[in-house]
Amino acid sequence: MNNHFKNKSYIIILFLIASGLFANVFWTPPSEITSNNIDNKRSLKTSQHEISFIIINNDNWTGFAGEPWFHLGDGTENDPHRIENLTVNPNFMRSAIYIFNSDEHFIIQNCTILNAVFNFEWFSGIELGYAENGIIRNNTIYNSYRGIWCSYSQNLNITNNKVFNCTENGIRIDYSLDLEISDNEIYETDVYGLYIRFDCSNIHIIGNTIYNNTGGGYGAAIMFTGGSTYVNYDNYVYNNTLRGNVYGILISSYTNRTEVMYNEIFNSILTGMEIRNNCYDNYVFLNNLSNTHNALDDSSNNYWDNGTIGNFWHDYISSQGGYDLDDNGIGDIPYKIYNDWAQTTNTVNDTFPICDDGDDIPPTISIVSPGNDTFYSSSPSITVSIYDNGEIDSQWYKMLNTSETDTFSGTDFQIDPTIWTNQPEGVIIIRVFVNDTAGNSNSSDLQIIKDSIVPSIDIINPLDGTLFSEAPEIEVSIFDIHINETWYTVIGSGQNYPFSTSSFEMNSTLWSAQDEDAVIIRIYANDTAGNLEYADLTIVKDSLNPILTINSPLGGMQFGITPPTINITITELHLDKFWFRINDSSTLYFVTVSNGENVFAMESSIWDIIPEGHVKINFFANDTLGKIGTISITIIKEIPDNPQEPPSIPGYGIFLLLISSLCSLSIANRINGRKK
Repeated sequence: MNNHFKNKSYIIILFLIASGLFANVFWTPPSEITSNNIDNKRSLKTSQHEISFIIINNDNWTGFAGEPWFHLGDGTENDPHRIENLTVNPNFMRSAIYIFNSDEHFIIQNCTILNAVFNFEWFSGIELGYAENGIIRNNTIYNSYRGIWCSYSQNLNITNNKVFNCTENGIRIDYSLDLEISDNEIYETDVYGLYIRFDCSNIHIIGNTIYNNTGGGYGAAIMFTGGSTYVNYDNYVYNNTLRGNVYGILISSYTNRTEVMYNEIFNSILTGMEIRNNCYDNYVFLNNLSNTHNALDDSSNNYWDNGTIGNFWHDYISSQGGYDLDDNGIGDIPYKIYNDWAQTTNTVNDTFPICDDGDDIPPTISIVSPGNDTFYSSSPSITVSIYDNGEIDSQWYKMLNTSETDTFSGTDFQIDPTIWTNQPEGVIIIRVFVNDTAGNSNSSDLQIIKDSIVPSIDIINPLDGTLFSEAPEIEVSIFDIHINETWYTVIGSGQNYPFSTSSFEMNSTLWSAQDEDAVIIRIYANDTAGNLEYADLTIVKDSLNPILTINSPLGGMQFGITPPTINITITELHLDKFWFRINDSSTLYFVTVSNGENVFAMESSIWDIIPEGHVKINFFANDTLGKIGTISITIIKEIPDNPQEPPSIPGYGIFLLLISSLCSLSIANRINGRKK
């Protein structure tokens, strides 16, 4: 090995050693980096999504920019600030989320808020003061003094939150307007589930479920309180479910023009719906109340119906002797509302109480279809209209012709096919019955006509197989008591042609379109019950004249004593006769031939009497419809004067003599040669 090669080898080895040391010192396996980063991110995420409180004052929303639970918008309706997916736990020291003096749009959603209370008072899970344009939704708030508290605020939407186990109120609203409080679940608060207090207007309380608010002997599901200078007015309480509270809805003081509608108020310990002093022009109707005391009204000018319908009172019949003789759903006597639980004074009435005293009105039933006196060949389907104030118990029908019965359900049914088969032809009366669970029954009759017999069709003329060159006239006999339509078609044409008399001519255009061959005409008839029958007529279309073609002899050929042999092709499926005549004479000569090629020799008795010279022969053929085809040929008849055997060939004897002489000379020459 030379030195030059050795030097290069040493350099390569040193380079590899250096590279290995570099990688060992500076390179970290990718798996270790990934693991450390993941752990760091998990720790960061946990710490950033649970905090102790949030304060937003004077629209200072920028303080939380960059937090993963906060979206800093531009404060508009299309891009509001958002606090979301966060747990806020002030640990019994303060309100959890406090927003004061803000008019920018914001949303608080999907948060868990707890322990916003100090010595069991004052603080709230979410506290809003002088706040506008906010949405509070899908949050869970518990173990707080108040769940949500809004004061001096407007244009807020509080929806789909769960609020429970609060020391005072689930939701409290003071001095506010234009709020919607909807679809919240509020339960187990010690005082009021929802408290509307002082100078509140246009508050929409819709679709909330409020229950088990019984603490401290108060426990109203919804409470309104105003003051002489801070009157609540124009508020709405719709479609709420209130159960198991001390009071259902308590309108306590200075609350006017409240609409209370479509609410379910059950199992209130004291009163379901109560209106106290200094509350006027409140409307309460279309509510369902079932409570220890359903209603009290210690004020005046309040309305417990809207002039046509009031409320459903569970004790209207049992305690007040109510009834509804005409079963129109409205009680026939008013429901009395008193001013105290002892029922001292009847202050106002629900004049139109909703009532169900049992069903004594039979169902109404009418037959929608079919109409009377309609025709049917098979069991018909029947549609009925049934109405009853109560519940339908059973439905059935009876065939008055045979007394057979069957049951059905719903409003559409088909007469049982077996029962239908047993009915006679003609008028049938079907009586349809219905009764309700109270035993009231009613019926309605349907008269229809059974016609299951198909029409009869006889084709009188023409007979099957008859030939026609032009559109035929057809005569038929059709019978049915309730005949409806008659028409015909040609099989394969796809076209129908009506007719109304016993004789009709086939459509000429249709006839022209048919091929020269058998034509099948199908004649239809149906009746008003839909029974259909048809009959087929097969005729033959033959509108072409016979075609004659002379194969031999050719025109101008000469014949002598022997008469000519004729080879002629006749094209005619329905050939009748074939004949010929000579030189336009009146004598006709008939020959038995057939469709196709025919060969025959003219009889000698005919040929012999024909004078010599040009002979014109006219051939004729007709078909069974009388159509004639013709063709002619002209040949020459010429007979020699002395007819004999053909003469011998001239010079034939000389030729033989010459050959004989040559042979003799040849023999003589050979003899002489031998002698020499």
